[in-house]
Amino acid sequence: MDEVESISRRRNVYVVRGLDRRDDEMRVVIDRRTGEVLEVR
Repeated sequence: MDEVESISRRRNVYVVRGLDRRDDEMRVVIDRRTGEVLEVR
């Protein structure tokens, strides 16, 4: 992820939305307790 647009917290995960190097939208879901990346879109 090159640019972060927003970070939101839902139950036990953080959802980070932003743009990659090619300006395509990107979403990363991270576990709040472990820091493990659960999903990348």
